[in-house]
Amino acid sequence: MIVKKEIHQWKKDAVDDLANLIQKYKVLGLVDLSNMPDNLIQLIRMKLRDKALIKMSKKSLILRALEKYEKKSKKKNLIKFGENILGQSGLIFTNEDTFALKRLFDENRMRRFAKDGDIAQEDIIVYEGDTGLPTGQAITELHLVLKLPTKIKNDTIWITSDKITHYKGDAISLKEAIVLRKLNIKPIEVNIKFYCAWDNGEIITDSILNLNVEDIKRQFSLGILQALDVACELPFLIDDAVEYCARKAALNANIVFSQIFEEKTFQIEEDKVEEVEEEPELKDEDQPPEGLGSLFG
Repeated sequence: MIVKKEIHQWKKDAVDDLANLIQKYKVLGLVDLSNMPDNLIQLIRMKLRDKALIKMSKKSLILRALEKYEKKSKKKNLIKFGENILGQSGLIFTNEDTFALKRLFDENRMRRFAKDGDIAQEDIIVYEGDTGLPTGQAITELHLVLKLPTKIKNDTIWITSDKITHYKGDAISLKEAIVLRKLNIKPIEVNIKFYCAWDNGEIITDSILNLNVEDIKRQFSLGILQALDVACELPFLIDDAVEYCARKAALNANIVFSQIFEEKTFQIEEDKVEEVEEEPELKDEDQPPEGLGSLFG
């Protein structure tokens, strides 16, 4: 005998709440919240106020809500969107532009202390100066773990010269992470990753979200200009290129005219200069006497 498992009421309520939110907003998004500091999550919530809502829920409940609303609304790709949920993810509800929302997440970053197994994102430098750490075991850890040059001054440990403890790409061990924390060094930069979106039936994946929109606009504009330049060289006119070709022809004509005019002016001025600098021919009566000329060599 198969016993049907009863679904708890709180789960039903959670699915209904999610389904109602899905109905209310035109854009859904997925963000990776795993290993994110609480203060960063709170910062993002504050930045998103009146723009978007982040909800945390179990993957199974989100999938049920997406399936329920897709059947009800006949909107496409909601279930397929749910297949992109990874790990500890949050669900975003918004009516904002998807790429503007992605930029907001990218621009709000924080630095955190290192953890065991982290990879240095850049060279980690401990700078010369007072660490504020009292003498004792700490000085041994600085020497043995990070190999830092130290001295004792005013009962605290001082670093005597700048030292790179990790180069970009180096792994950070647990002991190293503990000592870096004691030095109040936060070498890891983090931001909440917005990795997938559903926008009125269209799924926008991570690879598309990470495209540089401004760079694409510049390349698109350049492509249009290059296409118009090609159209101007054709032996026939294209309607969309007539105005551009006319402007280009006028510009080229002005350039040619300017070059011709400047060259003519320069030639005239040059001739005048040559005429001024040319010494006048002396007449016979103006020639100095031979004897006097020989005196001045």
